[in-house]
Amino acid sequence: MRLDATYLQDMRLAGREMGRFLGAVTEPGFLGDPLLQAAVAYKLALIGEAAGHLSPEFRAAHASIPWQRIRGLRNHLIHAYGDVDQLAVWRILQRELPDLLAYIEPLIPAEPQ
Repeated sequence: MRLDATYLQDMRLAGREMGRFLGAVTEPGFLGDPLLQAAVAYKLALIGEAAGHLSPEFRAAHASIPWQRIRGLRNHLIHAYGDVDQLAVWRILQRELPDLLAYIEPLIPAEPQ
């Protein structure tokens, strides 16, 4: 069984990769780039999948994070892929993802040097 810290690391890695994908991309650039949208959707789905594997105790201890909403986004991206509002995804990337990553960062144990 994987530890919560491992799932948090997966979430952080996916977030960092999305940051590299997006770089200095603007909203119109994102909305006009289906390849970038697909790459971001995959990484957001990974975050949702990892969030779903966190222990119930961890999720309860960090109840200010909308774990159900994160899982819901994953499910929507995977199961309703033809009905994804890319502007809503852009807003999540700009407004919510940075807060999530900032919140989980201090919860991830430092790797041995």
